[in-house]
Amino acid sequence: MLEKTIEIKKEMQELNSIEERLELIHNAYKDDTAYILTCGPSLNDYSKEELNEKFKDKLVFCIKHSIEAVYDICDYHLLNLWNFEFPYNYTNPNTIQLYLNLIILVR
Repeated sequence: MLEKTIEIKKEMQELNSIEERLELIHNAYKDDTAYILTCGPSLNDYSKEELNEKFKDKLVFCIKHSIEAVYDICDYHLLNLWNFEFPYNYTNPNTIQLYLNLIILVR
């Protein structure tokens, strides 16, 4: 997890709107490489220890259940409220949770 994320989370907690929070993170990581972990089967090719060591000082986005491999170092956890089967065990209080909503337009 990046130190920058810890500061951003503190600042986010003082903001009232989604727009303000999005503005805060806009370009905040422009010089950082982001690593996105998903729930694909290849995630199981690596141990939790390997993943945590490789990404410990990196910008890490976890999608849904992939956070289970890197609870301590995940900067952003992207999830939705559908198929939400159990509470996540956030061992790092600085992980920022982003709940994404799917909007379907019917014409």
